Amino acid sequence: MLAFATIAWTSLPYLVGYTRSSPELHFSGSFIYPQDGNSYLAKMRQGAQGAWLIHLPYTSEAHAPAPVLMLYPLLGKLAVFTGLSFEATYQLARLAGGLALLAALGLFLRAFVPHRAWWHLAFALIVVSGGLGWLLSALFPKYIPLELLAPHLYIFAMLYSPPHMSLGVAVLLLMFVGLRGLMEALTPGPSPVAAGEGGSGRVSFPFPQRGRGVAGEHSVRGEGWVVGLLGVALAFIRPETVPIFWGVLTIYLIALVGARQVAPLRSAIRRLLPAAIGLPVLAAVYATVMRNPAFRAWMAQNPFPAPSPLDLALGLAPLLPFGLLALRGRRWWRGPGLFVTVWALTTPVLAYLPFGSQSRLLSGIVIPWGILASEGWLRVIRPALRRGWRRWATMLWVGVAALSAIWFILMAAVYVSTRPADLFYPPAAREMAAWLTAHAPDRPVLSAWQTGNLLAAQGAVRVFLGHPIETLDYAAKATDVQHFFQATTTAEERRSLLRRYGIGYVAYGPWERKLGAFDPVNAPELRRVFALGEYALYKVVSP
Repeated sequence: MLAFATIAWTSLPYLVGYTRSSPELHFSGSFIYPQDGNSYLAKMRQGAQGAWLIHLPYTSEAHAPAPVLMLYPLLGKLAVFTGLSFEATYQLARLAGGLALLAALGLFLRAFVPHRAWWHLAFALIVVSGGLGWLLSALFPKYIPLELLAPHLYIFAMLYSPPHMSLGVAVLLLMFVGLRGLMEALTPGPSPVAAGEGGSGRVSFPFPQRGRGVAGEHSVRGEGWVVGLLGVALAFIRPETVPIFWGVLTIYLIALVGARQVAPLRSAIRRLLPAAIGLPVLAAVYATVMRNPAFRAWMAQNPFPAPSPLDLALGLAPLLPFGLLALRGRRWWRGPGLFVTVWALTTPVLAYLPFGSQSRLLSGIVIPWGILASEGWLRVIRPALRRGWRRWATMLWVGVAALSAIWFILMAAVYVSTRPADLFYPPAAREMAAWLTAHAPDRPVLSAWQTGNLLAAQGAVRVFLGHPIETLDYAAKATDVQHFFQATTTAEERRSLLRRYGIGYVAYGPWERKLGAFDPVNAPELRRVFALGEYALYKVVSP
């Protein structure tokens, strides 16, 4: 019930957007980073046209395609098969990804959190928990909390984010679940439960243990292959999540070896080897992308630095104190409990190493800290409270952790209800995209980046400028476009720019008017070929 309620709540801004749509203004289908939402629709369009690999839809330079974000070409083919629109397919994929994430979270908790009361508290806490950055954001509007900068840290935020985020973490959790059986094979002897831990009034939560012997050996081998196949899928869905799995597993094995809790090394390697079949696939994907100059430049424009330690602590503030209390228990430093500890403590450290996509190594970090915090609460805080206060205090704590989710969704719904120009567009923009698709799909279109961002999502349009990340050499091109639409720019300077970039058409609408007072209707080198509402399209006839 909580899972469906959370998905419904996080979908509220989308429901408001579609409710506020009208014949004059259509909701774009995104309320957070709409430029990325349009980019995913453009990639779906490529898939619908037959592609499996993608081109960067927001750069006019010719380049080879690459195996990046391959979920979206697949969704485009699904849209063609079902007859649904790209937007409807995208939203259904988001909902399905959210359900898959919550189901995978439930399986993960059943593997690592056996006690029923602990399981329910951990699930609720992990699903709804955010940070306290929203308080600073309310007091200082220029402060951007992690829930907006890095939604992949939080379960509730991933439920309203693009589907590759939720599906990526869902697959990661399933890989960890498959690894659970391997852990017992690698740690001979009974699962560790510290005798007498906690004392009077405290509950002992042993970790579950699977059967061993010949049947267990076959089960472990099968789980290794399942983990490996999931790793192959993850390499295509969200490859930057794969290092989380191998980073946590590697440090976990090192810790087991140091504590002499691991089976013979040769046996451990033999059992883990099938799980590694995804690594060659990941290496091939990475090598293909890095050999592609366009995508290499795209990655250089897309740094994902880790948040500052203070921001990260603030983003996990409702969980950190109680999680640290739990780490005093011996269960978290041996066996399966050690695995949760490694995930909680080492991925923040790995995220600050000097290489790209640092922040993505924190994907789902709320999960291990939610497990630790819920155990710390049940073992230390709850027994110290008066019996009549325990339930209410627990509900209050979960409620405080959920304030971030409540605040962000409400603020997003209010913002969407105002029908801002970056989230809503008139039918004329879609009609212009349709005209370009029919008459000039291969000629670059010069426009403000917001217009180009929409055109490539609504049609097979080759845009010159359209996305701060996916437009190669974005800063220089944005400067050129702004210069083009300024009234002080000479006609020869405009013609030179059109020739240099091989521009075929110039779009003119509300966003272009904000760049300058130039009116293309009076330019002899431009001829108007489309006009509807506030939008017009001019063909370059003599650059």
